[in-house]
Amino acid sequence: LLEVVAFAWTVLWIDAAGATLSLEQDSHSAWVGVLFLYLLSFFWTQQVINNLQHVIVSSVLGTWWYNPIDANSCCDDGLHRAVGHSLTYSFGSICFGSLLAGFVQALKWLHRITARFNGNRCGRCLTACINCLLSCIQDALEYFNKWAFTFVGIHGDSYILSGRSVVALFKQRGWSSLVSDVLADTVMVTMKISVALLSGLMGWWLVNHDNDIFVGIGIDPEKDDIVGFVAGFLIGYIIASIMMELVSSAVSAVIVCFGLAPEVFNRNHKKLCDEMLEAWKQAYPDECADDFSSIKV
Repeated sequence: LLEVVAFAWTVLWIDAAGATLSLEQDSHSAWVGVLFLYLLSFFWTQQVINNLQHVIVSSVLGTWWYNPIDANSCCDDGLHRAVGHSLTYSFGSICFGSLLAGFVQALKWLHRITARFNGNRCGRCLTACINCLLSCIQDALEYFNKWAFTFVGIHGDSYILSGRSVVALFKQRGWSSLVSDVLADTVMVTMKISVALLSGLMGWWLVNHDNDIFVGIGIDPEKDDIVGFVAGFLIGYIIASIMMELVSSAVSAVIVCFGLAPEVFNRNHKKLCDEMLEAWKQAYPDECADDFSSIKV
């Protein structure tokens, strides 16, 4: 369902943004202001959808971890409670954290677009520095949001409190460097880019075989193949991001739950716990000794 919402929103946004930005504005600053608002609306909504799914998955996995009877199938109470809680009590936290990340993303893309009008060498150097700074801020926010929203889904706390709690948990366990070594994120990014490129090529192919696709929304016919590729790339990336977020969210939730209550995992899912503990010992021997009780606390 969230994939359908994301797809519909992306198509609607492209249509509305293309039509509005093609109109003549009173000044260049007005055009930049309108562009920023459109970018903010796009990235904020994207972040809300992604983080909403992240919280739901984390909540379901938390239920499975602590009370597996309520999370054995899609019809159990655990999923229904997770969706309801995420759309009500936790929705404010989701929107707030998503706004911070969406705002930085919008600034980053606005800066990239407007930087093309800067022709002097000093200006280009300053542009590169600002872009680097915004990228660092974006990466830090996305990293913080991933773990904070995992805690929001598992415990239902506020965004700020969840962020503090998960940072304190990793420090207590001595996992601050360990969580940066999760390879699942690299695999997910590769998959998202691959799907986006294939979707972009499909958009380029459709535009070249039907020249009337962008008729009426102010797109230059000489650039419609570029617009087709970019539109397809964006749609593919958004959809792939939501799909891959399922796996990434589950991995994050397992790590947090394993840090919070390893003994519960051992009691409720003995076989899986033994397999995970064995792999954990091989990968991180300093964080795990011979038995479960000897994990660093």
